[in-house]
Amino acid sequence: HNAVSRLRVEGLIEGGGDRLVLTARGQKAAGDRVGRMPTTGRDLAAWWAAKLGKAERSLLLALVAKPGGLDKESLSHQSGYSQTSSSFHNALSTLRSLGLAEGRDVLKAHEDLVD
Repeated sequence: HNAVSRLRVEGLIEGGGDRLVLTARGQKAAGDRVGRMPTTGRDLAAWWAAKLGKAERSLLLALVAKPGGLDKESLSHQSGYSQTSSSFHNALSTLRSLGLAEGRDVLKAHEDLVD
């Protein structure tokens, strides 16, 4: 949170929670290092998928393909990762931490990631 506070104090970002955005000053400072991020739908899901590891990407794309959600067994089957493996659990934990996936019994991609 110290990094976020510093960026806010320097006028590079604004907003709060999961709705932080670059200010015009922040965009100028970032230059070409930061492209415009899609804001919703499958374009946003693809943007995230390109930045994730293989397991996280596989789980995320499986969840995006089924907007109604998947139980862990179905997600395991769709992603190709055993639901008892550490890869599955770690990837799911990462997706939850990033706010990209939610739920316990029925897992879903965040609503902003589906059309």
